Amino acid sequence: MSAGAAAGAAAAAAAAAEAKRIRDEEEEELTSYGHDDLANEWEFKILRSTRPAFRDPDSLQKVLGEESRAGWVLVEKFDNSRIRLKLRQSRRFG
Repeated sequence: MSAGAAAGAAAAAAAAAEAKRIRDEEEEELTSYGHDDLANEWEFKILRSTRPAFRDPDSLQKVLGEESRAGWVLVEKFDNSRIRLKLRQSRRFG
């Protein structure tokens, strides 16, 4: 690999890491949990897609249908690549 290619790869990796840090920080700021959420023993998860899979309403409904069979409920759609779900801990399997 040439020096220019290595520098380009390093810059791309740094940009990707910064974009991930910004997304993670945004999720932390957007996902505040109220007293009601915590008192009622909710468990939360964020589903992420590498492509904008949640832009298409049919794709979103398919994912939500699959998740709902396990008891997960949509809380919010951050954007076309991230959604947040919740589940009562009493509904957990295992």
